[in-house]
Amino acid sequence: MSPLLFSYGYEFYFSVIQNIKIETLHPSIALFGSLGFGLPLAAMGDLMLFKRVSKLFLLTIAEAWFIWLWVVTPLSWLAFLPLIPAFVILQVQLPKIKAGK
Repeated sequence: MSPLLFSYGYEFYFSVIQNIKIETLHPSIALFGSLGFGLPLAAMGDLMLFKRVSKLFLLTIAEAWFIWLWVVTPLSWLAFLPLIPAFVILQVQLPKIKAGK
């Protein structure tokens, strides 16, 4: 939900405080994009064999990447790029995950 809230704050800052008209995504598009990024990343991150602090750090970096490319710059297709390394890491760790359960 943080990308959606950030987009609201970003739009509010420029439209009310700076009095500049900017083009922003419709809230439903921002919500579905955030869910399309956050849910797979959270599911893959939950299964990964990293320490909790490392997972939180990587999640924060991925969220910042997504927010910057989804809300601030109009490069929404690049915003989903962190899902690829997360999937690769999950595939590499999959034998260890299956053996541990």
